[in-house]
Amino acid sequence: MKPTDFPRISRVWSSELNTAAQTFPELLERVSARVTPEAGLSGRAFGFYDESDASIGLSPRLEAEPIHRIEGIVRHELGHACDLLFHPDLGDAK
Repeated sequence: MKPTDFPRISRVWSSELNTAAQTFPELLERVSARVTPEAGLSGRAFGFYDESDASIGLSPRLEAEPIHRIEGIVRHELGHACDLLFHPDLGDAK
């Protein structure tokens, strides 16, 4: 799936990543996002953070959700990324 297929998700991702990068500038180089069915096609699953490649997976169904939900999911997953990339000493206390 191409990011251009999901303009609302792409717009929110770019905005939220730039906001988070004001505090954690390295995020711009270290974290990526992709829209993938693996992030959830039903229920409460809308996204995940994958430690193995520092990527965030976002559900394609987010494209049809309200902007505030897209923002919340992206912020939540960026929070996991920041915890695991910049505070790995937290261990299980994530």
